[in-house]
Amino acid sequence: MRRLFWVLCAMLIVQASALTQEGAGATSAAVSAATQKKLEQLLPASATLGAKPLAKPVFYGANLYEYIDGGAEAYHLYGFVALIHQQYRAKDTDIAVDIYDMGQPLNAFGIYASERAPDYHYIPVGAEGYVSESTLNFLQGAYYIKLSTSDLQAKAAPTLQALARSVSGRIQTGKTMPKILSLFPTANRVTRSEKFIRQAPLGHDFLAPAYQATYKLSGKESTLVLSQAANAREARDRAKRLESHFRSAGKVAPAAGLGPEAFKGSTSFEGKMLVAPRGNYAVVLVNPGPSGEAFLKAILARLPETK
Repeated sequence: MRRLFWVLCAMLIVQASALTQEGAGATSAAVSAATQKKLEQLLPASATLGAKPLAKPVFYGANLYEYIDGGAEAYHLYGFVALIHQQYRAKDTDIAVDIYDMGQPLNAFGIYASERAPDYHYIPVGAEGYVSESTLNFLQGAYYIKLSTSDLQAKAAPTLQALARSVSGRIQTGKTMPKILSLFPTANRVTRSEKFIRQAPLGHDFLAPAYQATYKLSGKESTLVLSQAANAREARDRAKRLESHFRSAGKVAPAAGLGPEAFKGSTSFEGKMLVAPRGNYAVVLVNPGPSGEAFLKAILARLPETK
């Protein structure tokens, strides 16, 4: 089933490539000349496995919906700047190369992480990437790069990887994941479950932006959320606003072992949470379980305490 999913995605992207050539001039005009030049310099070298462009590149900015109708909103949410789309032919294989400029590395990580899954086949390219027979997606710096083909008979994965390495080499920097992810301890963490949420973490706008990761605690999955505020006062305010929400919609009880402003909250819809401010963060543990307080106490000790 998953193989069929990847095949259908690749076919849609590659087949859409021909359609994007119509009206390409108007589409490209949506992106500044300086940005177009920057992105063109990141395209794979033509000498890579003999890959040759089939047409001029096409650019998308605010009109990204023309290329990924129904999916563009998520990219704009993460600060999307521009996309360069280029179709190549390498030997007998047609390959689409899409380079999304997300403006900042955190934005690129955010949209990349929202589309990955822990059980994908990951490969060492850029900061992180994964591959199937028909697609290769990777993250590097402020860019999210996608390569795809519908020609499965050609077993195109090696070609996709060669082209991806060429793009990575042209970007040069940004081959590490965001440093802030180091705040999440590795013990009991579900591999590659980390995310960056720019809007409404846990359904609450006032918690944005936030980082989260999934942990296996006491045999169950728990979600650790670090809501990043501008300062300690704002972090405490976020925790208090969340406490007010639980008071009006559910139940609240003190969590004295985690500090004077920490609390336990629950609603019938959201389940149970442990919440505590620490430094510039409002820290939330969803579905804490029996070991939740001890786990969250260790997390709080890892965070810098600021006034």
